Amino acid sequence: MVAHEAHAARRIKKALLLHGFDVDAAVDGNAGLRRLSANDYDLVLMDLPLPDMDGQEAARIIRTSPGLAAKAHLPIVGLSGAPAKRQRAQSRERGLDAVISKPLDVAVLVGTITSLMPRA
Repeated sequence: MVAHEAHAARRIKKALLLHGFDVDAAVDGNAGLRRLSANDYDLVLMDLPLPDMDGQEAARIIRTSPGLAAKAHLPIVGLSGAPAKRQRAQSRERGLDAVISKPLDVAVLVGTITSLMPRA
């Protein structure tokens, strides 16, 4: 799992670790894309406003880039402060599987991730 590393992301990372998830974090969208190309993950979690690109742009790159073709199937979850209904509709069109509104409810985050993760 890749997440944007900032103060809120550190809290999210801690919560996910406490729930038994393995978490990797990146400082921005480009760093996340580089990590994704070099590592295997089960899911991508990211803020939709990233320091260097829009999270929806990062999702589009994951879904369409020939260099990431093997990762195009991964579930992508975005975190957004925008109104939930509008954000969800726009995000699905742009390649995100789910959008979770801020302020973040950890139970909603864990439930969403669990529902999208591949079953072993």
